[in-house]
Amino acid sequence: MRKFYIVLISTFCLGCQTTVKTAYGIKKPRLETQASIKKYLVKNKVDTSHVYVLKDLSAFVTASSKNLLSIPDAVFFNKNGNLVRYKKETEDCNAKVDDFIAEIGNFSALPEDPNIKMDELLGMLYGKPISAKADVNVFITWTVYAGRLNKTKAFEWIKLMEKAKANGIKANWYLLNCDYQKSWNLPPQAIEKLGIKD
Repeated sequence: MRKFYIVLISTFCLGCQTTVKTAYGIKKPRLETQASIKKYLVKNKVDTSHVYVLKDLSAFVTASSKNLLSIPDAVFFNKNGNLVRYKKETEDCNAKVDDFIAEIGNFSALPEDPNIKMDELLGMLYGKPISAKADVNVFITWTVYAGRLNKTKAFEWIKLMEKAKANGIKANWYLLNCDYQKSWNLPPQAIEKLGIKD
């Protein structure tokens, strides 16, 4: 009888995961290019002038090991270039990004983490150089394969950041695409292991 419940719970959990993936249009990842990423953003009426991608698989692994690549998510840095965490606990999810941006007026008073620097992240990215840091700098992580999650999370956060800027907050936002890139020249074994669709 116990085995029956384990199978039932496992089926239910997998079913929910499948349902969530289907509901949000989440697909298997593909190898993307800057052109395919831009095309996706244009189709979704998103500004393409602030888009960054990870340089290579090594940069992807490093950023991931520093917990900078949850998808979708927002990574905040202050004008000193130090990380400012919106999550109170490591278990917190990205649901708090909306509230954090809405209350961004007291951003400068929040504790910073000098161990993770914006310049370090920028060193892992490919895109236009950033000339100056604003009071608030946010990298919004997203992927093409995340489907409608981009619209309900990442792209909504852009609107909230634009609203904050309109209210006088000195802020910059950047889209950090976390898709696997064709330019990384991943070997076939890695493509298979990462579950990348041909």
